[in-house]
Amino acid sequence: MARDSFIFYREYKEAIDSIKDKKKKLMFYEIITEYTFYGTIPENIDVGIRAMFILIKDKLDKANKSYWNYEDRRSSKYKNWKKQVLIRDSYTCQRCGSKENLVVHHIEKFSENKKLRFDVNNGITLCQKCHKEVHEYEG
Repeated sequence: MARDSFIFYREYKEAIDSIKDKKKKLMFYEIITEYTFYGTIPENIDVGIRAMFILIKDKLDKANKSYWNYEDRRSSKYKNWKKQVLIRDSYTCQRCGSKENLVVHHIEKFSENKKLRFDVNNGITLCQKCHKEVHEYEG
């Protein structure tokens, strides 16, 4: 089962760029991929590469949990909120009318407005393209 979305952090890119040996670079990609999709770290990875990954992963996981409100975003309350917004919006992007690649967007930011996190009126259904445009506009 694939995990939730993955953000490719600058720290991972810098670590990958610092590895000159192609075989070890591929190992680093492998470890990132397995962790991203399955939440596990492969056993057959070079000890140095594994240690480098764990140092970065722990730092980013800790920051991510507090910044992205990790527990709330994985709660049944959050999943129910998304479902209710999709139903209300008839599984249709409210900007362009598309019915494909839908996401639910918080109008008032999730990270900044705790009281409205699960308020259906603070959500809107968007397709991924429109969602990206909204975030680009917001800066």
